Amino acid sequence: MIEIGMAILLHKGKIFVAQRNPLKHLGGYWEFPGGKLESGETLQDCVKREFLEEFGKTIEVGDLFMDITHTYENAGEFHLSAFWAFCEDNTIPEVNEHMDYKWVSIPEMEKLKFCPADAPIIEKLMQLA
Repeated sequence: MIEIGMAILLHKGKIFVAQRNPLKHLGGYWEFPGGKLESGETLQDCVKREFLEEFGKTIEVGDLFMDITHTYENAGEFHLSAFWAFCEDNTIPEVNEHMDYKWVSIPEMEKLKFCPADAPIIEKLMQLA
């Protein structure tokens, strides 16, 4: 099973989402940014490192929002841990792995095509809205 740390990055009532590179698995789908846990790091450290690598921005990672397990037919089983995360402003200096990004309200998420593994996270966020 592959361990993934993800950020639900909040800034002034909006959540940061990113669109996957079209050349990668699930290309064009939207997701909460994050990545694979590396040896010796915590999931919170993973989220912080991945965001810095992918977007050039340091974020603060807070409490666990939820975790789920999802299996993709051609990619295997993933355990995803989504953490609340925060930043001082909404500037994004770099976009290294994705093709686009947006700051969206929770209701606006329904208009975007998210990775299937993110569906339970979006459902729980909708309950909060």
